[in-house]
Amino acid sequence: MLARSLSQQGFLVYAGCLDSNTEGAMVLKKCRNVRVLQLDVTKDNQIDEALEAVKRDLGSRVLWAVVANAGIPNSGLIEWMTMESIVRVFDVNVFGVVRVAKKFLPLLKRSKGRVVIVTSVYVLVHEHRQIKCLVLYFIVLSSHNAINPTVFVLSPDTAAFLQSPQLFSQTAINDNVGSLEAVQRDLNKQAPEVIADYTEAEVKNWLKSASTYYSYSMRENPQEVVDQMISAVRETDPKTCYPATGPFEYASLCILRTLPDEAVDYLILGIRKLIILLC
Repeated sequence: MLARSLSQQGFLVYAGCLDSNTEGAMVLKKCRNVRVLQLDVTKDNQIDEALEAVKRDLGSRVLWAVVANAGIPNSGLIEWMTMESIVRVFDVNVFGVVRVAKKFLPLLKRSKGRVVIVTSVYVLVHEHRQIKCLVLYFIVLSSHNAINPTVFVLSPDTAAFLQSPQLFSQTAINDNVGSLEAVQRDLNKQAPEVIADYTEAEVKNWLKSASTYYSYSMRENPQEVVDQMISAVRETDPKTCYPATGPFEYASLCILRTLPDEAVDYLILGIRKLIILLC
């Protein structure tokens, strides 16, 4: 949606796709002003090839923005996850952003452009036992803060941070919402003593509460976030943060950010128990 919207507004868009041969990528290839690039953010060679393709195609033009929007979810407890899954989440959500931004920063310095990092509004609150706490804290508080001073040397207006709601019901990520099936598969691979610590009912209730929460908090119109992305790309004087939140996320965030971490943990645990009782 972002690529199509920007192309319609006259921008030349380079759309990095995990698989440049999918149906969605083929649709983008037919759009005016859109160049589709094969880009898996976990593979350095593909990032290098994408960078060279952009350099060749730009000619005398400049690169104005890089939008870091790749991400994968996981709702399991750290103890339940395999190291392979943990590394995969970090590789995409954290190091993927850093790899791409690091490669394209020289072009952005010349244009005094910007990096737009897209993540969930819930990076600002967390449940300590979940991997998303670690991943999202790193991506926002480390990656974003590291990129910003680097570009700040030549231009103070080169980094923007966009917060979106947790999920939208019309996006492909919801085919694996919360990675609930992956959570169960990972748990089944753990050592017997790990599995023995959790009853079947506890695991079922965890997955049930996560699924119910996601279903309740999903929003219908992803264009809300696309509009904020466009503002982050287009505005001459970009803001540091572009929140694309609705009343539910805003109210939740205000409450959770005010409370100490210990209180947040108890509150989230209480909400989970309430969801289980009501479902």
